[in-house]
Amino acid sequence: MPRVSTDTSLLAALAASQSKLDLEVLLKDQYQNDPLFRKVIEQPKHFCNFEVSNGLVYLQMQDRKVLCIPTLTVNGHNIKEIIIDEAHSILAHLGTRKTINYLCDHIWWKDLVSDVHTYCESC
Repeated sequence: MPRVSTDTSLLAALAASQSKLDLEVLLKDQYQNDPLFRKVIEQPKHFCNFEVSNGLVYLQMQDRKVLCIPTLTVNGHNIKEIIIDEAHSILAHLGTRKTINYLCDHIWWKDLVSDVHTYCESC
C-alpha cells in the first residue's frame, strides 16, 4: 500500500508562512467545486490512482501518496499560486525544474507543471 508522503516540509512551510495555510484543514471537503476532483469523489472506483480519505483526495504515485489540490480561492488568491510562490521562495528561486520537482514530492494538480512554468517565467 502506498504511503502518504512523510516529508511535510512544504505543508509546514505554508503553515508557518505569512499566509498561515494549513492545507489539510483548508482543503478538507473542498473538492466538489473542482471539475476533475468532483468526478473522483462521486465515482472513486473509476479512478484507481486516487484515494479519498477523511475529506481529502490523494494521488497514488509508486511508493507514496500526495495531496491533491483543487481549484480554490483563499482570501482572494488562487491556492495554487500561493503554494507555488511559497515553494519557489523555499528553494531560493532556483528555477522551474527544481520547483516542479519539489512540489511533486508533496502535492499534485492536473496543470501543476504548466502553472509552475508560467509562474517562474514571471518571477
